[in-house]
Amino acid sequence: MNINSMFDLLANRKDLVLKYFSQDGLTRQEFRELHQEFNTTEAIAEESNDYGAADYVPTSLSCFNDIQLSLIADMVNEAHLFVGDVSMEDMELFFSCSLDRPLQVSNNGLAALFLDCLRSEHLISHNWQKLIADYQLLCSYKTMKVLKRTDISSSLSEYRNRHPQTQKAFANFARKLKSMKEKEE
Repeated sequence: MNINSMFDLLANRKDLVLKYFSQDGLTRQEFRELHQEFNTTEAIAEESNDYGAADYVPTSLSCFNDIQLSLIADMVNEAHLFVGDVSMEDMELFFSCSLDRPLQVSNNGLAALFLDCLRSEHLISHNWQKLIADYQLLCSYKTMKVLKRTDISSSLSEYRNRHPQTQKAFANFARKLKSMKEKEE
């Protein structure tokens, strides 16, 4: 679990914090269960927290340095994830959920697979699909409509099963990026 995931857990998942951190210790098995629950379930929305403030809502997918953003831009351009090339600045705006208009994906499944590989290495928020849909970061090449969470999820499932080599290449890239990020920290 990286720093972004830990922040998301502590800020957004009061249910899991209370469930797993109200004891004297946390076993390795309990940590695995916590990690699995964190990555596969969502918190029930609450009106406010104990301090009367609204719960934290993530406003970015991740934070990468310029070298990492450049590598990501090169990779997505090489893989033709988007219609037309994207720049390092485009990727920075994408990961900070600050795009003025959505990026047009050339293939929904391909883009979803790349992002899921980044999530698998804990490089982007575990709820990346929700953030992309909420901030309207991607649109389909075919329909020109902003991708919804269900569009992303179904495209990912479909594409992952049919393209194991592409998944392997994206996973290798994500591991390389993760090792760079760990050295930086």
